[in-house]
Amino acid sequence: MSEIISINVTIGDRMYPLKVRGEDEPVVRQAEQLLNHKYSEFQLRFSGQEKLDYLAMSSLMNMVEVMKQQEDIASLRDELAHRLTNASQLVMDGLKRS
Repeated sequence: MSEIISINVTIGDRMYPLKVRGEDEPVVRQAEQLLNHKYSEFQLRFSGQEKLDYLAMSSLMNMVEVMKQQEDIASLRDELAHRLTNASQLVMDGLKRS
């Protein structure tokens, strides 16, 4: 059973108290960092907008990146399965000849 810890996460200029499992804290901190990085980029590129707009666009762009990575992983998994099947068939064919 993992320990639940309390942490504070700052997104944009606001702090949010969270309760997370201890082993999840590094992932939450990394997500906080990624979100704030995108938030800052949008603030610089589109000054004068509402903070909510920066947060919305930051969240959207981060989700797009996550979804692209998931598609890449799925594609690589399919390619690996195909290559393993081909390698297995080559081994089976080699064993039949000997």
